[in-house]
Amino acid sequence: MITKPQHIFPIVLLTIALLAWIGCTDKSTPTDTTPPGKPALLAAPPDSAWNEMGIDAIPGEDWIELVWFRGSESDLRGYQIYRSTPPSEILTLLATKILGRDECDTVYQDSTVEIGLRYKYQITAFDQAGNESATSDTVDYMLILKPSPENLTSPRGEIQVRRPVFSWISTGESLENHLRVYDVLEDRTVWVSSGHDPFSSPHSVLYNDDGRATESLLIPSHEYWWRVDREGTELRSGSESNWVSFTVR
Repeated sequence: MITKPQHIFPIVLLTIALLAWIGCTDKSTPTDTTPPGKPALLAAPPDSAWNEMGIDAIPGEDWIELVWFRGSESDLRGYQIYRSTPPSEILTLLATKILGRDECDTVYQDSTVEIGLRYKYQITAFDQAGNESATSDTVDYMLILKPSPENLTSPRGEIQVRRPVFSWISTGESLENHLRVYDVLEDRTVWVSSGHDPFSSPHSVLYNDDGRATESLLIPSHEYWWRVDREGTELRSGSESNWVSFTVR
Protein backbone atom coordinates (compact mmCIF):
# COMPACT_ATOMS: atom_id res chain seq x y z
CA MET A 1 0.00 0.00 0.00
CA ILE A 2 1.22 3.51 -0.96
CA THR A 3 1.17 5.97 1.91
CA LYS A 4 1.33 9.82 1.66
CA PRO A 5 4.40 11.49 3.06
CA GLN A 6 3.75 12.56 6.65
CA HIS A 7 5.28 16.04 6.21
CA ILE A 8 2.83 17.37 3.55
CA PHE A 9 -0.09 18.01 5.92
CA PRO A 10 1.85 20.35 8.26
CA ILE A 11 3.10 22.33 5.21
CA VAL A 12 -0.44 22.81 3.94
CA LEU A 13 -1.59 24.07 7.33
CA LEU A 14 1.38 26.46 7.52
CA THR A 15 0.61 27.85 4.06
CA ILE A 16 -3.04 28.48 4.94
CA ALA A 17 -2.07 30.21 8.18
CA LEU A 18 0.50 32.39 6.39
CA LEU A 19 -2.01 33.53 3.76
CA ALA A 20 -4.53 34.36 6.48
CA TRP A 21 -1.92 36.38 8.38
CA ILE A 22 -0.96 38.37 5.28
CA GLY A 23 -4.61 39.20 4.66
CA CYS A 24 -5.19 40.33 8.23
CA THR A 25 -2.08 42.52 8.38
CA ASP A 26 -2.47 44.31 5.02
CA LYS A 27 -2.44 47.94 6.13
CA SER A 28 -2.03 49.64 2.72
CA THR A 29 -3.98 52.92 2.36
CA PRO A 30 -6.50 53.14 -0.48
CA THR A 31 -5.57 55.72 -3.13
CA ASP A 32 -7.29 59.08 -2.59
CA THR A 33 -9.03 60.10 -5.81
CA THR A 34 -11.59 62.53 -4.35
CA PRO A 35 -10.83 66.20 -5.25
CA PRO A 36 -11.65 69.12 -2.96
CA GLY A 37 -14.83 71.10 -3.46
CA LYS A 38 -15.04 73.90 -6.01
CA PRO A 39 -13.70 77.17 -4.50
CA ALA A 40 -15.77 80.38 -4.42
CA LEU A 41 -14.08 83.62 -5.51
CA LEU A 42 -15.68 86.79 -4.15
CA ALA A 43 -17.06 89.23 -6.72
CA ALA A 44 -16.10 92.92 -6.81
CA PRO A 45 -17.79 95.08 -4.11
CA PRO A 46 -19.27 98.49 -5.01
CA ASP A 47 -16.81 101.35 -4.42
CA SER A 48 -19.27 102.85 -1.94
CA ALA A 49 -19.39 99.62 0.11
CA TRP A 50 -18.09 99.62 3.69
CA ASN A 51 -17.07 95.95 3.37
CA GLU A 52 -14.43 95.67 0.62
CA MET A 53 -14.18 91.88 0.49
CA GLY A 54 -13.80 90.70 -3.11
CA ILE A 55 -11.72 91.30 -6.23
CA ASP A 56 -10.60 94.92 -6.08
CA ALA A 57 -7.82 97.45 -6.52
CA ILE A 58 -5.23 97.79 -3.72
CA PRO A 59 -4.57 101.15 -1.97
CA GLY A 60 -1.55 102.90 -3.43
CA GLU A 61 -0.66 100.07 -5.81
CA ASP A 62 -1.53 99.24 -9.40
CA TRP A 63 -2.37 95.68 -8.36
CA ILE A 64 -5.51 93.54 -8.29
CA GLU A 65 -6.45 91.57 -5.17
CA LEU A 66 -8.39 88.29 -5.21
CA VAL A 67 -10.29 86.93 -2.19
CA TRP A 68 -12.01 83.56 -1.79
CA PHE A 69 -13.53 81.30 0.86
CA ARG A 70 -11.31 78.55 2.30
CA GLY A 71 -12.51 74.98 1.88
CA SER A 72 -13.26 72.75 4.87
CA GLU A 73 -11.39 69.61 3.69
CA SER A 74 -8.89 68.30 6.26
CA ASP A 75 -6.36 67.36 3.55
CA LEU A 76 -6.58 70.65 1.64
CA ARG A 77 -3.08 71.72 0.54
CA GLY A 78 -3.46 74.85 -1.59
CA TYR A 79 -4.86 76.69 -4.57
CA GLN A 80 -3.99 77.27 -8.21
CA ILE A 81 -4.69 80.76 -9.59
CA TYR A 82 -5.45 81.06 -13.31
CA ARG A 83 -5.61 84.31 -15.32
CA SER A 84 -6.29 85.44 -18.85
CA THR A 85 -4.00 88.23 -20.05
CA PRO A 86 -5.47 90.57 -22.70
CA PRO A 87 -5.88 90.30 -25.62
CA SER A 88 -5.97 86.52 -25.05
CA GLU A 89 -9.05 85.01 -23.42
CA ILE A 90 -7.23 81.77 -22.55
CA LEU A 91 -6.81 81.16 -18.82
CA THR A 92 -3.30 80.00 -17.92
CA LEU A 93 -1.68 79.16 -14.56
CA LEU A 94 -0.51 82.35 -12.85
CA ALA A 95 0.51 81.14 -9.38
CA THR A 96 0.28 78.34 -6.82
CA LYS A 97 -0.58 79.20 -3.23
CA ILE A 98 0.30 76.66 -0.50
CA LEU A 99 -1.72 76.91 2.71
CA GLY A 100 0.14 77.94 5.84
CA ARG A 101 2.98 79.82 4.18
CA ASP A 102 1.49 83.18 5.16
CA GLU A 103 -1.43 84.45 7.21
CA CYS A 104 -3.56 85.31 4.18
CA ASP A 105 -4.26 81.83 2.84
CA THR A 106 -7.27 82.96 0.81
CA VAL A 107 -5.94 86.24 -0.62
CA TYR A 108 -3.76 86.72 -3.68
CA GLN A 109 -2.35 90.03 -4.95
CA ASP A 110 -1.56 90.17 -8.66
CA SER A 111 1.20 92.74 -9.22
CA THR A 112 1.75 91.86 -12.89
CA VAL A 113 -1.17 93.86 -14.32
CA GLU A 114 -1.48 97.04 -16.39
CA ILE A 115 -3.87 99.97 -16.09
CA GLY A 116 -6.68 99.90 -18.65
CA LEU A 117 -6.62 96.13 -19.30
CA ARG A 118 -9.30 93.78 -18.02
CA TYR A 119 -8.09 90.58 -16.37
CA LYS A 120 -10.15 87.46 -15.73
CA TYR A 121 -9.44 84.96 -12.95
CA GLN A 122 -10.40 81.45 -11.86
CA ILE A 123 -9.00 79.29 -9.06
CA THR A 124 -8.95 75.60 -8.19
CA ALA A 125 -8.18 73.82 -4.92
CA PHE A 126 -5.89 70.79 -4.59
CA ASP A 127 -5.29 68.31 -1.78
CA GLN A 128 -2.33 66.41 -0.33
CA ALA A 129 -2.79 63.63 -2.90
CA GLY A 130 -2.66 66.10 -5.79
CA ASN A 131 -6.36 65.94 -6.69
CA GLU A 132 -7.50 69.22 -8.25
CA SER A 133 -11.03 70.57 -7.88
CA ALA A 134 -13.36 71.95 -10.52
CA THR A 135 -12.65 75.57 -11.45
CA SER A 136 -14.35 78.41 -9.62
CA ASP A 137 -16.63 80.88 -11.34
CA THR A 138 -14.79 83.60 -13.28
CA VAL A 139 -14.27 87.08 -11.82
CA ASP A 140 -12.74 90.05 -13.64
CA TYR A 141 -11.44 93.55 -12.93
CA MET A 142 -9.76 96.51 -14.66
CA LEU A 143 -7.61 99.19 -13.03
CA ILE A 144 -7.96 102.89 -13.88
CA LEU A 145 -5.71 105.83 -12.96
CA LYS A 146 -5.62 106.69 -9.26
CA PRO A 147 -4.97 110.13 -7.76
CA SER A 148 -1.26 110.65 -7.20
CA PRO A 149 -0.02 111.18 -3.60
CA GLU A 150 0.86 114.85 -4.24
CA ASN A 151 -2.72 115.50 -5.42
CA LEU A 152 -4.16 114.44 -2.05
CA THR A 153 -3.63 117.88 -0.55
CA SER A 154 -5.40 118.02 2.81
CA PRO A 155 -5.81 117.23 5.65
CA ARG A 156 -2.26 116.10 6.49
CA GLY A 157 -0.29 115.95 9.75
CA GLU A 158 -1.81 117.63 12.80
CA ILE A 159 -5.08 119.55 12.42
CA GLN A 160 -7.17 121.54 14.88
CA VAL A 161 -10.69 120.94 13.54
CA ARG A 162 -12.89 117.93 14.17
CA ARG A 163 -14.78 118.31 10.92
CA PRO A 164 -12.12 118.95 8.28
CA VAL A 165 -12.44 119.64 4.57
CA PHE A 166 -10.83 116.98 2.37
CA SER A 167 -9.20 118.27 -0.82
CA TRP A 168 -7.76 116.37 -3.78
CA ILE A 169 -7.30 116.47 -7.54
CA SER A 170 -8.20 113.52 -9.76
CA THR A 171 -7.48 113.11 -13.44
CA GLY A 172 -8.79 110.69 -16.04
CA GLU A 173 -12.26 109.37 -16.76
CA SER A 174 -14.41 107.94 -13.96
CA LEU A 175 -18.01 107.87 -12.73
CA GLU A 176 -17.54 108.93 -9.12
CA ASN A 177 -14.97 109.53 -6.40
CA HIS A 178 -15.57 107.97 -2.97
CA LEU A 179 -13.78 109.29 0.11
CA ARG A 180 -12.84 106.68 2.74
CA VAL A 181 -11.75 107.65 6.29
CA TYR A 182 -10.28 105.11 8.72
CA ASP A 183 -9.72 105.44 12.49
CA VAL A 184 -6.32 103.82 13.22
CA LEU A 185 -6.79 103.62 17.00
CA GLU A 186 -10.27 102.06 16.75
CA ASP A 187 -9.25 99.93 13.74
CA ARG A 188 -12.41 100.71 11.81
CA THR A 189 -13.73 102.70 8.89
CA VAL A 190 -15.69 105.76 10.06
CA TRP A 191 -16.83 107.18 6.72
CA VAL A 192 -17.30 106.09 3.12
CA SER A 193 -18.82 108.99 1.22
CA SER A 194 -21.73 108.38 -1.13
CA GLY A 195 -19.87 109.71 -4.18
CA HIS A 196 -18.55 112.92 -5.71
CA ASP A 197 -18.68 114.31 -9.24
CA PRO A 198 -15.43 113.38 -11.03
CA PHE A 199 -15.66 116.45 -13.28
CA SER A 200 -15.58 119.00 -10.46
CA SER A 201 -11.86 118.54 -9.71
CA PRO A 202 -10.25 119.93 -7.60
CA HIS A 203 -12.53 118.41 -4.96
CA SER A 204 -13.34 120.00 -1.60
CA VAL A 205 -15.55 117.80 0.59
CA LEU A 206 -16.60 118.54 4.17
CA TYR A 207 -16.37 115.56 6.50
CA ASN A 208 -19.71 113.72 6.79
CA ASP A 209 -21.44 116.01 4.28
CA ASP A 210 -23.81 113.16 3.40
CA GLY A 211 -24.50 112.00 6.98
CA ARG A 212 -23.08 108.49 6.36
CA ALA A 213 -20.22 108.70 8.90
CA THR A 214 -20.40 106.64 12.10
CA GLU A 215 -19.37 109.67 14.17
CA SER A 216 -20.43 113.24 13.39
CA LEU A 217 -17.12 114.71 14.58
CA LEU A 218 -13.64 113.18 14.54
CA ILE A 219 -12.07 112.34 17.93
CA PRO A 220 -9.17 114.37 19.34
CA SER A 221 -5.81 112.54 19.69
CA HIS A 222 -6.93 109.87 17.20
CA GLU A 223 -4.86 109.19 14.09
CA TYR A 224 -6.89 108.91 10.89
CA TRP A 225 -6.10 107.75 7.39
CA TRP A 226 -8.00 108.84 4.30
CA ARG A 227 -7.92 107.90 0.64
CA VAL A 228 -9.91 108.33 -2.58
CA ASP A 229 -11.46 105.39 -4.44
CA ARG A 230 -12.33 106.08 -8.08
CA GLU A 231 -15.16 104.20 -9.78
CA GLY A 232 -14.54 103.39 -13.45
CA THR A 233 -17.03 103.99 -16.26
CA GLU A 234 -17.02 100.25 -17.01
CA LEU A 235 -18.38 97.65 -14.62
CA ARG A 236 -15.83 96.19 -12.16
CA SER A 237 -13.19 98.83 -12.74
CA GLY A 238 -11.60 101.38 -10.44
CA SER A 239 -8.59 102.48 -8.40
CA GLU A 240 -7.61 103.31 -4.82
CA SER A 241 -5.17 106.08 -3.90
CA ASN A 242 -2.45 105.99 -1.27
CA TRP A 243 -3.51 106.52 2.34
CA VAL A 244 -2.86 109.99 3.84
CA SER A 245 -2.40 110.32 7.61
CA PHE A 246 -3.58 113.11 9.92
CA THR A 247 -4.23 113.58 13.65
CA VAL A 248 -6.90 115.70 15.34
CA ARG A 249 -5.50 117.84 18.17
